[in-house]
Amino acid sequence: MPDAISANSLQMQQAINSLSKMNMMRERPTTGQIPSTAGKSADLKNACAELESLFIFQLLKEMRSTIPKSGFLTGGRGEELYTSMFDAQIAREMASERGIGLSTLLMDRLGSASGPEEKNGGGE
Repeated sequence: MPDAISANSLQMQQAINSLSKMNMMRERPTTGQIPSTAGKSADLKNACAELESLFIFQLLKEMRSTIPKSGFLTGGRGEELYTSMFDAQIAREMASERGIGLSTLLMDRLGSASGPEEKNGGGE
């Protein structure tokens, strides 16, 4: 059974792959076709929010690792798995509410790289 840490590493890699695919699609439009921008902004927003969630998860994981363990009441592997899942859910909740501003920054940066036609409502 894969643990939550490796599952979140896989999710982070998928989010990065999604962002890079969107960047490649934006840079290389197919010859003779007008690229559609309707679904791209929603996909970009979801990818940025997921990346922010994974970043917050990594922050929580590193902060939790600084807390010294007493050894008296340790739950072993079960406790590690539970706290990892708990941190992942807290990160999702934080990113979905207000976040830390990373997804907004990414949206602004990646949205401006897409070209002026998206900002002007389809080139009108």
